[in-house]
Amino acid sequence: MTHVEKNASFQNLPVFCYGWQHTYFLSLVFLYAIRVSSSGVSQHFQLPRTFTLSTIILLFSSFALSCCLRAFKSDELRDLQISMLSAFILAIAFCITQFIGWKMLADAGYLVISNPGVTFLFIISGFHMLHIVAGLGAFGYLNFQIFHATGNVAKALLFLNDNSNRTKLQLFTIYWHFVDFVWLCVFVMFLFTL
Repeated sequence: MTHVEKNASFQNLPVFCYGWQHTYFLSLVFLYAIRVSSSGVSQHFQLPRTFTLSTIILLFSSFALSCCLRAFKSDELRDLQISMLSAFILAIAFCITQFIGWKMLADAGYLVISNPGVTFLFIISGFHMLHIVAGLGAFGYLNFQIFHATGNVAKALLFLNDNSNRTKLQLFTIYWHFVDFVWLCVFVMFLFTL
């Protein structure tokens, strides 16, 4: 397999992954809409405010990751390192606030089996959390590479001029923005339907 063929198949991987994830996600949303329209949700239910906080945190994480691309393109390795680390910390903060939100729901008596709408909230947000955790792995990998290149001028030049590093960062940024967009849609859906 030539380098061009490898690169082409690598670039098609996100398209395949997005395809099956879209299908699964849309199926869950469709089932949620059917279930909530037929059974409704308790009139006293209120989505915990930590979900709003987690959404804001995730948007800031996405912004920090956008700053990474700008820093990479302008050869600012230190700014890249700071932006990447900031986005990583914000992603961890998102996970923490999600767990707090789930705990608040459980403490209020809204368990997975107590209400169909809340069940879908747990399932869909849990599925989303799996993608965030996968992103944390990629964050860790990219942070390690950036940290390894920082402090050594030769390694920094090699890192910043390597097209594969730019491609990794671009693909991860696309992935992260997609995951953020999905969460924003899910959050708005739950905010107005639960």
